[in-house]
Amino acid sequence: MNHPGGGRNDIPNRIKRHFLSINMTSPSQKSIENIYGRILEALFNPKKYSQEVISTKNILLDSTIYLWNQIK
Repeated sequence: MNHPGGGRNDIPNRIKRHFLSINMTSPSQKSIENIYGRILEALFNPKKYSQEVISTKNILLDSTIYLWNQIK
């Protein structure tokens, strides 16, 4: 590979191989709620946890989505 010059400022392939770029559209709010909601339903099994613990599922879901939106 030649040295950059004359408008050619490409990054060498030896450096490029260490990076990965992924581009994707963000899912809708409804999809996010559905995904996290299903995960929490599977984890908060009524056979394992009391109703008091299961009732925190919606609070945890809202908090997770809020945190996800803030980080995003």
